[in-house]
Amino acid sequence: MNTETFDAGILQFEGNMRDILDMAKEKNVPVILSTLASNLKDQQPFISLNNENYPRADKIFNQAKAELKNDNIKIADSLFRFAKDLDALRFRASEKLNQSITLLSKEYKLPLVDFDSALSSISTYGIIGNDLMTDHLHPTLEGQFILGKLFFDKMKQSKCLPGDKAFDLSADNQDSITVANFNFTKLDSIIADFQNKIIKERLAVCQQKK
Repeated sequence: MNTETFDAGILQFEGNMRDILDMAKEKNVPVILSTLASNLKDQQPFISLNNENYPRADKIFNQAKAELKNDNIKIADSLFRFAKDLDALRFRASEKLNQSITLLSKEYKLPLVDFDSALSSISTYGIIGNDLMTDHLHPTLEGQFILGKLFFDKMKQSKCLPGDKAFDLSADNQDSITVANFNFTKLDSIIADFQNKIIKERLAVCQQKK
């Protein structure tokens, strides 16, 4: 982080986003931006490096867990986010990307779904973990429902939906209809959870060998 390569990556991201947003604006395509959420509390850094300018990611992660154990929630959250940004394997989005997304929403006057804050607000201790993430960044089924509702509400607020009475259904009615027609059984969920645990255990073994 804060290297020339990292900063160039952030600038490239912003440039790519501006190209996309400019093309969408030219074609009158409505756009809603969203912040990115990651598993902070229950995903240890993938790769921790020794660096003279920064502490090791795993050291900061362990400090975060200690602060959480002592109920220092705000400090723990900051340290978990710092540990994520120190992770040399960047599977999870840097905090700077969310800053860029927020600035772009203001620059282009576009509606913004703050998915990161929304998940944090209902997560245990207010820090996103396995309760709403299946792995390092993919939301659970409940997390997906929350994301869908956030976008749906923002689309209604921004008047991006067609004038159809079906969209006047309450949130509870929408959820019940979705659940009733969702082709994903309890067995599917158990199998997916089992496979995910195997992947995480293999990853943990690989990390221990490094």
